[in-house]
Amino acid sequence: MQKKEKLSPYAYGLPAEARTRYQEKLAYNKGLDRLPDPYAITKSEWVNDPSIWPELDFGSALSSSDGADTTTEVRKNLAVLEDRDTPGTIRVFKSPNQLRPDIVCFLSQWDFGTTFIIHRKIPPYKDTRDNRIIWFKQCLERLKELNVKTVGLPDHIGCGLGGGDWTAYFEIIEKFAKANDINFVIVTPSFAHKWI
Repeated sequence: MQKKEKLSPYAYGLPAEARTRYQEKLAYNKGLDRLPDPYAITKSEWVNDPSIWPELDFGSALSSSDGADTTTEVRKNLAVLEDRDTPGTIRVFKSPNQLRPDIVCFLSQWDFGTTFIIHRKIPPYKDTRDNRIIWFKQCLERLKELNVKTVGLPDHIGCGLGGGDWTAYFEIIEKFAKANDINFVIVTPSFAHKWI
């Protein structure tokens, strides 16, 4: 009798076809319960040119202990009400490894999800679509203080589960980039095309 493979809740939630591809990917990786680290780059392969950077999967950047600053002060769950900072501010996670990028979290919404379905009203901020745009612009302004020349942003930032209008966000990013001589790279997660 063949042993039935146990999958994570995430995998069970995928449509049947995507779940099959997920299982094939795991089998290809010798049954590992997670896929290899997409950030594993040897020193000789790293190039300071965003056009040839490797594809990055979202979510793994802060989960690895060697990928982000893990001091107690910054190792907070930003989704927990008590840990939230003021909307319109940023949190910087400095990489201890110069070959890995620093990570900046934009605190540009107060609650998760869209603003269309207000199922929770959490004081002291009013989490509206307009406020999210204002907070996003404030976060961009704070990037100037970091003296960065290149920034990678997730494709449709604030517009997927956040429910924002990508046209509006893209125009804001484009205008800010031109005014401040900062190169923005819009990063599409590789798993969106390969697994689902």
